[in-house]
Amino acid sequence: MKTEFYPRTDKKQLFALGFLTKPSAHSRGSTVELGIVPIASAPPSDPLQSLKACTAPKGERFEDGTIDFGTGYDCFDVLGHTSNTLVGGIALHNRQTLKSYLKGAGFRPYAKEWWHFELFNEPFDGHGFDFEVSASPSSNETPAR
Repeated sequence: MKTEFYPRTDKKQLFALGFLTKPSAHSRGSTVELGIVPIASAPPSDPLQSLKACTAPKGERFEDGTIDFGTGYDCFDVLGHTSNTLVGGIALHNRQTLKSYLKGAGFRPYAKEWWHFELFNEPFDGHGFDFEVSASPSSNETPAR
């Protein structure tokens, strides 16, 4: 997946560069990752197509159906930084529009990923969950009483 999601970044550096964190706010239900897809958009590209760099221009990279944000979604590259002007005026405007909408809805942007937003008032801020995970009984088994 390097070809598509981090074509110019060393995988070993993803944590150090802040693209990945442990623990993740995603697992607390306080983080969303999204873009804007026009109502009348074409369906996304065939998921079995060959991988293409997320840093490639719109129309050349994987088509996910979003308006142009300058990079693909989950692009671990400096071009994915929210305020990176190298993506061009239209993409930068689209990023700022998305950021403005989400801030108005109570989310804060993450500067290194235009698609990543966390709740301002996260109910479980910084706290992970510690609970046992076990397999559920199959549908033909009677639960123990």
